[in-house]
Amino acid sequence: MVPIDTPSGTFRVWTKRVGTNPDLKVLLLHGGPGATDELYECFDAWFPAAGIEYYYYDQLGSFRSDQPDDPSLWALARFVDEVDQLRQALRLDSSNFVLLGQSWGGSLRSSTRCTTSNTSRAS
Repeated sequence: MVPIDTPSGTFRVWTKRVGTNPDLKVLLLHGGPGATDELYECFDAWFPAAGIEYYYYDQLGSFRSDQPDDPSLWALARFVDEVDQLRQALRLDSSNFVLLGQSWGGSLRSSTRCTTSNTSRAS
């Protein structure tokens, strides 16, 4: 569990790393908010064979992560900050990782790219 600082305190988000590759890492951003990382389990059949290191991640309020009862936390800017804190905790930077998002995760990925500078290889 990775600690995430929010305006309402520190909470923990769940992650799981699969594989090891210092040159190519993928952080998976699920849909929702409130969905789970489980939609990406199909990647287990492809990414390891391709040598890709990837991280499952349940966003705050989802499945295995803390689920605070505070509606003020459900704001795009707060989730963007969460992704940035997670990226730093996992030591992911523009030299070695990409964001992959679906639905809400895709919007979060786009917003992360627009508000943080040079943090991933995703375009």
